[in-house]
Amino acid sequence: MTLEKIYSELMDLYNTSGKEFFIEVSAFLADCLPGKEHTILGRSEEDGWKLVSSTILDADETEFLRRSAGKEYKNNGKEFFCFTSQRQGISSHMAVPLSIRRRGTAGLWIIESRAGEKLNPDKSIWRIGQMMAFFLQVSQDERMRIFNRYLDAGTGLPGRMYFRQVVGRIQEQGYQVILCGFRWDKYREGVRLKGSEEMEERVRQLVSRVASLELGNMYALSEDTIAVISIAERQEVYARMESILEEEGMGSVIKAVMMRLEQKQEILTEMEELFSMCSPGIIWYRTQEKESVFTPFLEAVSSHKKEEIAEIKKTGAGEKESLMEEFFRTL
Repeated sequence: MTLEKIYSELMDLYNTSGKEFFIEVSAFLADCLPGKEHTILGRSEEDGWKLVSSTILDADETEFLRRSAGKEYKNNGKEFFCFTSQRQGISSHMAVPLSIRRRGTAGLWIIESRAGEKLNPDKSIWRIGQMMAFFLQVSQDERMRIFNRYLDAGTGLPGRMYFRQVVGRIQEQGYQVILCGFRWDKYREGVRLKGSEEMEERVRQLVSRVASLELGNMYALSEDTIAVISIAERQEVYARMESILEEEGMGSVIKAVMMRLEQKQEILTEMEELFSMCSPGIIWYRTQEKESVFTPFLEAVSSHKKEEIAEIKKTGAGEKESLMEEFFRTL
């Protein structure tokens, strides 16, 4: 099939298949390049890469490719590269970056051969890759137009509604992530004393500082609150958050919370509850055990307090307050 015919077929698919476009593309590629498996990955907000479509039906196998891309892709301008390992039963493979000039890499096209033949890159594959990159970029641009409706005007970050959608998708998929929150304490009082422009500028400076930590994707939940979804380890997240609170002046005005994102949580309600218990300069962390809200203090005590801690955790709500008072007096 000529490249002109392939482009025509892809354009027809794009105009007629809607959300199923890339599923149709994978099947179309299998017809154009028989004896091969085809997987298309796109950029992901949550963890680097996401599966767009594949001729491979086994989810564990496509997850292997997604993770390999996350570990080994480098934006070095090469027309193709190979992973250091490949799936069982595969004799040869290549990963073709789907790039738009001056727009970066929009996705990856992974071609695998089972037939014992060695894949030989040629110009026709690069041309098909360029076509696929074009359609992938167009589809992403359409999503961005929708995404821009949800931007927070003050910070330029995705807002509360978009945050809800992202969290919902993460909860559905069961990804293990950590949610961080930063809140400027007594923000409205600051507006009355210093004016809205100055306080908005301070929040933008906080946004810039949090962004420099490279914790993950950021969202503006309100005029005084920023959330970050991170896939980093808890200790690393905590250390980076702490570096902000240790900066001059920040510890007296910034509240910080962190929690693991679990399924079936009403996440905004949970965050508000944590912020209500938190004081400026302290990172309040909640474990999966919802009743254990004293984690920042309990983790800091020495080992000889373990029995007292266990007693507190087992106690009913009516007796917990008096036990906690007694516990802190012994620290």
